[in-house]
Amino acid sequence: MSSFTIDKRSFMQLVAGAAAGAALGSADIAHAQTGGRYASIRRARVKPGSSDELARRVPAVVLPTLRSLPEFVSFHMIYAEDDMVTAITVYASEAAAREANAKVIPLVREAFGTLLLGPPEPSTGAIIASAVA
Repeated sequence: MSSFTIDKRSFMQLVAGAAAGAALGSADIAHAQTGGRYASIRRARVKPGSSDELARRVPAVVLPTLRSLPEFVSFHMIYAEDDMVTAITVYASEAAAREANAKVIPLVREAFGTLLLGPPEPSTGAIIASAVA
């Protein structure tokens, strides 16, 4: 069985592109490739086995804040086998994506601090490519 490795930045770009593609639809692919959408990304390692609790609590705690920001497009949360959670929010502007991280990071620390094994790692960037089925 062969394996490969991917650096953190490439992984984040890959995940953001995949999430954005699902959110944008085929009509917006060319727009996304020219920087028309931005991803607000947060990653954190959490206590093993906390996926059910996160899936139950995140919509009520985090989504109202994300949706209240202008230019909200979509939200996606990925729970990996290594207990790394990646949350991706897509916005129509870079300012909104940056504001999302600024508002949500303190909220996540407060609401989910007992589940976190380390601080959330935020990043924001332009979605440079995406595709949908």
